[in-house]
Amino acid sequence: MGVAKKILAGKFEEPGPEKGDLTPIIHQKEHIGNVLRTKEKVKPVFISAGHLMDLENATEIAIKTALKHKLPKPTRLADHYAEVFKSEVRDL
Repeated sequence: MGVAKKILAGKFEEPGPEKGDLTPIIHQKEHIGNVLRTKEKVKPVFISAGHLMDLENATEIAIKTALKHKLPKPTRLADHYAEVFKSEVRDL
């Protein structure tokens, strides 16, 4: 599944201000993702389906794993460890 802070393709309307509010991302007349508000009054994230996963399940996982922060926990951890790796590589 994909979770992004910025949209890569398509058009959307802003979702409502409450956690769980969502709107579709439309690209070439096809529903390709969802814009999801994971926290109240915080910018939404952009959800897309992944390998062997449909958009409905990707959206459900994103909302259930966005606990204290805007980004879902698996995405936050991946970002964190990528930064750790990059800093270790720079130090070589």
